[in-house]
Parts: sequence; C-alpha cells; structure tokens
Amino acid sequence: PFAGVISQRLVEPGDVVAKHKHMLTLIDPNSFVIKIKLSETLLSALKINDKADVIFDTLGHQKYPGFIKRIHPTVDSKTRQGTIEITLNQLPPGIKGGQSARVIMEAQSLPRLGVPFNAIRTDHQGEYLFIAKKSSITKNGKTIEKTIAQRVNVRSGAREGGFVEILEGIDKGSMVINKGFSRLKSGKTVRIVNLSKPQQPSDKKKQAIVITSDK
Repeated sequence: PFAGVISQRLVEPGDVVAKHKHMLTLIDPNSFVIKIKLSETLLSALKINDKADVIFDTLGHQKYPGFIKRIHPTVDSKTRQGTIEITLNQLPPGIKGGQSARVIMEAQSLPRLGVPFNAIRTDHQGEYLFIAKKSSITKNGKTIEKTIAQRVNVRSGAREGGFVEILEGIDKGSMVINKGFSRLKSGKTVRIVNLSKPQQPSDKKKQAIVITSDK
C-alpha cells in the first residue's frame, strides 16, 4: 500500500462491475521517470547513475538535476534505438505525468573514425567509399609503384558538420577519396593532389584529403 493520487477513474458510482475489472488507476507522484529513446551508438557511452539535467518547457528554462536510473536491456530492431529512464533528484512543483521534457547529458568521450560527408557514395549494394591504395607491378625487370582506387563497402553512423562516422569498412589512416569521382572505379590509377593531416570534425580550418583520378 502507498499514498498516491488517482489519475484515472473508469467507473461511476452506482455502476455494476465484474470481478477484477480495472476501475481506478493510482499513481505515486514521487516515482516519476523520464523515458527517452537513444541511438544504439550512444547507449554504450552511458551507464547507470550518470548525471542528467532535465528541462520542462511548461516550467520555464530551469534545469532540474537527475540521473540515469535504468537502461533497458534491448534495442528496437527496426529503429536501432534503446530506452533509458531518468529520475530527478527532487521533483519540481507543478510537474505532471505525460509532460514533455528535454534531457541534457554528458557522456564520456569516445574515439570515432570519420570521413568527409561527400566521400560517401551509395548504390544498390549500399554505402561505400573509394580509398587510395599503393600498388606495385614488375615490368621488364623494373618495379613500378602507383596509387590505385579501391572500393570499400562501409557502414556509417552519426553525422557532425561536414563529417560522417564510419562504423565498419575502413581502418584508421586510410586515404579516402572525396573528389574526382567521374569515371572512377576500382583499380584505376589516381594521383594525390592535396594531402593533409587527418582532420577532426571540430577542426574546420584544415583541408580534407583530396585525391583525384587521372584521365
């Protein structure tokens, strides 16, 4: 037994009800939780008791501190999203069940592999990239080295600015082609025209790797 508030009444005085019929819903206002959906790529960076700030639009712009109480053990196979539950340290006056809330969390920083967004190509097989790869052939007793384009199927993730995260397909340090796609295909010789250091998504001053195919 607990002291609560009747939030739903399904019968009226004088009604005849069957055994075990749902007549009233009793809620405990102190047990409110905020449920939010998150991408599976973000869930791994969160854990129980992580801090969270909650803003209720109907209560102004004040932030109410809380924490992650539960992380659901499954992910929706269609949306690839999981559910977490957040509890407030102290309930603000005027809060009601069903209100919308905005949640702000700071997850731990994780290294991610990203490429310029315009490097991503798609066709009937899915997403792919062209990378520049060193190749050598022996002709007339001489070894000739050249750089060729190679198609690599990838799986992308989150996007930030002009960059997209790559979850599968390439390794750190790969030279990604992001220009000169006209008539480009695997095995074609390419020429590096501008090569810079790997760029972080937050650093917009550096130039991206630019590789163009020859005629």
